[in-house]
Amino acid sequence: MNIDQKLTKENVANFIDRCSDDPVYFIKHFLKMNPSVAQEELVLSMKNNKNTVGVWARQTGKSTAVSAFVVWKLLFGKGVIINGVAQPETIIVAAPAFDQTKLLFNKIKNFILNNELIFKLLREDMTMDQIVMKNGNSAKIISASPTSNVRGHSASCLIVDEGGDVDDDVMNAKLMPFLTTTKGSLTKIGTPRSRNNFYISVYEDPKANVIIQPYDKCSFYDDADRARIYGLRSDQGGTTPIPLWEQEYKCIFSDSASSAFPSEIVKPCLTDYVFTTELSPEIIPADSGDYAIGVDLARERDSTVMAVIRKDCIPYKVVHIETYIHKPYTALMGRMKILSDHFNPSAINVDQTGEKGWGDLAAEVGIAINPIIFGLNEKLSMADNLRVLFEKRLLLLPKGCEILYMQVIHQQYETTPYGKKRFYHPSDEHDDHLWALALAGMSTDIDVTGMGFGAPHHFSDALGATVPIGRDHSEMYLSLKERDQKVIKEFQADQNRNPEDDPGSDSVVVNTKKWSGSRE
Repeated sequence: MNIDQKLTKENVANFIDRCSDDPVYFIKHFLKMNPSVAQEELVLSMKNNKNTVGVWARQTGKSTAVSAFVVWKLLFGKGVIINGVAQPETIIVAAPAFDQTKLLFNKIKNFILNNELIFKLLREDMTMDQIVMKNGNSAKIISASPTSNVRGHSASCLIVDEGGDVDDDVMNAKLMPFLTTTKGSLTKIGTPRSRNNFYISVYEDPKANVIIQPYDKCSFYDDADRARIYGLRSDQGGTTPIPLWEQEYKCIFSDSASSAFPSEIVKPCLTDYVFTTELSPEIIPADSGDYAIGVDLARERDSTVMAVIRKDCIPYKVVHIETYIHKPYTALMGRMKILSDHFNPSAINVDQTGEKGWGDLAAEVGIAINPIIFGLNEKLSMADNLRVLFEKRLLLLPKGCEILYMQVIHQQYETTPYGKKRFYHPSDEHDDHLWALALAGMSTDIDVTGMGFGAPHHFSDALGATVPIGRDHSEMYLSLKERDQKVIKEFQADQNRNPEDDPGSDSVVVNTKKWSGSRE
């Protein structure tokens, strides 16, 4: 029946029963949507199966289907029985970054706000991360990044959005325990990335009901839509690299080798320490340290990001990050003047690609900048440097800056027909934080000559003592004074060692002038 028709008590009861039993019927006749074949299959699987996996192409209705299902579950979910006691439905939606969960959550909210009948069933006003209905059912969003603490929740229905981006440790050690006592349902859905837990769920988990929706099988696309999407490929005149296009539209998992900064080398650099942003009451004290600033200027839809690295200690660390959207260059220059006066950096490296007036503005306020024009070679040099810093755990990232970590591990690269490395990021994301960090990292005292993507990497300890990469680098986290003394003793012990006894090639050289010797 159509809910716009005049309702009797009998057909209202029948209608509610039908909606309660069948989420597809609810979506079609109550929410007045026309779901695709794959969307219907996904929703029914989420209702009937304990383990659903959706591999979904971009712009094919993934978040709309999931949002509509959550609304149905809030209204008609029957909850769970735990130790003989009935518990209401607890829906938790997780994603690799909190901003991603908010996008999905806003769709859920819109369904509720735009329907007077559903809105009246709210127990209280919706918050930024939770919805509670009068029947006791609730939905909550959380971040599932390695930087967040998500332990302690319990869920009758766990939905992991963009599951291909969720770290294996987070998925297995933090999210899966949500279902321990409830024996609830799990849905992983998203665009494929590398071959992680999401890949295993798709191809190696016999209990998972897998639904794959590539763009060319989407029932609401016509031939013109499919031709337009195919034309996005770089070999068809578009700008999307082929590996990325295959991930985002054909649902093909990528080889982790295409990741510029694999999570396994970046995650160990995440550390819980104090850092500041433009929203902090005050900038972190600069003491008398040595700093470098990287500035990635906004173009089109990106933000302007300023990243500050402290580089007079080992390991280096990111201490301050500022992000601005649609801010005039004069205001940005004023902010950079404040950072320059506060940190007195030894270098300010600015992406000046297509921004010729920036240098003149800097000169007017008395700031000396190093203008960097982004090209394939320049980006490769910066990426090489940054990758070595991560591999050797010579650069710490703050756990509190989720967006920085996500942009770093999502950066990918391909080799062009001319043998050059081209870097890119997922279509619905940005990389401004990453390149601001890479610009600041250019001024760290590391020599990466002969090293690069795919090259054999070795770590050369301070004062020239070569150390294989497999060595435990936990001593880097000693105090500077202890480390200086340790390095000097090791160097003295190695003086009689023949360099030919340590085969293998390239090495990283740390300039120790600013931190060797005693220091309080």
